[in-house]
Amino acid sequence: MEHWKEWKDKAMSDADSQETERYFEVLGLSNDWYLKQLNQGNNLDSFIEELFIKDLITKEQENYLQEKDKAMDNFVGKSLDELEKDLNDLSVKTLEQTKKTIEKNIKQM
Repeated sequence: MEHWKEWKDKAMSDADSQETERYFEVLGLSNDWYLKQLNQGNNLDSFIEELFIKDLITKEQENYLQEKDKAMDNFVGKSLDELEKDLNDLSVKTLEQTKKTIEKNIKQM
């Protein structure tokens, strides 16, 4: 029976390690997305400002474009938050299911 306890402990530890790996994968994805969003916002802000400075758009048009840029930035930020939450929730559910399966397999032996 000691052999099965060791197997169970190792399987549970492996499941916890996988959850930690998934957490860092989600964190990495979030960081990448955030940096791309930041760069896009900076580029668009600079472009809008340059159009105004060169008198290619009016102040009203500049304000309109900045409002649209801000709205898009908010939308993308909320989407990222939702995605990160969904992926982390899925990871927790997967871990819970894995541990239940391990417990079930041990009880059947």
